Amino acid sequence: MLKLAKLLHHKGFHITFINTEFNHRRLLKSQGHHSISGTPSFRFETIPDGLPSSELDATQDIPALCHSILHNFLNPFRQSPTRQTQPSGDLRSFRCWNGIHCESG
Repeated sequence: MLKLAKLLHHKGFHITFINTEFNHRRLLKSQGHHSISGTPSFRFETIPDGLPSSELDATQDIPALCHSILHNFLNPFRQSPTRQTQPSGDLRSFRCWNGIHCESG
């Protein structure tokens, strides 16, 4: 995903990564704060996943995450600062969402 982002950025696109709070904390723990501060032209945002805080080393409860995303995720995503500040007339501006697909059986 980072490789695609770098290619798009090289062509003039504005790149923003939106992670859940849980995944953002794990990214910082595994890669260090320099992993996101070393890319000043990329924006990193976090939105709540709607789950209680857990240990960073714990595996996230996937069924609970899927349920929470289906019920709690859309509004914070819509209110993301990036979605409010994107230039509407910029032809190079588009959104690509790469996330978890959840289905209930």
